Amino acid sequence: MLWRSVPMPDPLAAVAVPGVVALYSRQAGCPASYARLVLDFAPAEGYGFDSRVPDDGWCYDDSAETFVPVVRETVRESLEDLYGVGPVGVHVMLLDVREHPVDSSPHAFARAARKGVRLAVEAARKDVPEEPPPGLHAAFELDEPLPRGVRRALAKAEHDDPDLSDPKLLDVVARVCDRIDDADDAAWLLRRLLAHPRWCFQALSEAGSFRHDDFRRLARELRPDVTRLTRDPDERVAARAARTLEALRRA
Repeated sequence: MLWRSVPMPDPLAAVAVPGVVALYSRQAGCPASYARLVLDFAPAEGYGFDSRVPDDGWCYDDSAETFVPVVRETVRESLEDLYGVGPVGVHVMLLDVREHPVDSSPHAFARAARKGVRLAVEAARKDVPEEPPPGLHAAFELDEPLPRGVRRALAKAEHDDPDLSDPKLLDVVARVCDRIDDADDAAWLLRRLLAHPRWCFQALSEAGSFRHDDFRRLARELRPDVTRLTRDPDERVAARAARTLEALRRA
């Protein structure tokens, strides 16, 4: 199965974005959720992450040990979703944090980290001239007809969010799969995306969390493909595939 090559913009590989402030705050209900980050993004040959937050910048002695790895891995995975398989040419520096003594959690810091990547991509695209990105139909174009359910989902996603330069590009696979009604159509699309270097990471994330009434059947369909990726020579692909496979086995 041959995918057509579709170039996608990598704005963070071309321009530095300093001082990105990412706040995640949900105060409705109990427990509440809070985290605030300040991040610098800069072009680099590969992915790098450093924390410059001093020890007295945290509420508790073990806060840095708990939250810094969460931010580092969440940023890395979000960038992989944007860049696809291959070197992630961005260095990220965590400059400052604000946590709540009660309401901060790994989940809150992960949500703030994802938001930070989105904001950095949005800021970088304002400074980097680029050709308009391809539509969803072009991005997912295969050398075979798309099932009707997949075509319908693509049309809905493009209608709801026609501007692919939006930072929601990081979640484009989820945006399409959310609009697929049939588990067979979802399996058809995800199996092909798993084999594509541009969409592999997004497809793995979606395969492990896809919300569908017939998730068990979808999991059975995807297990062989995900199992194959656990043996991928790229350690990042193999590690994420192993996590996804565990989620599929629990289905």
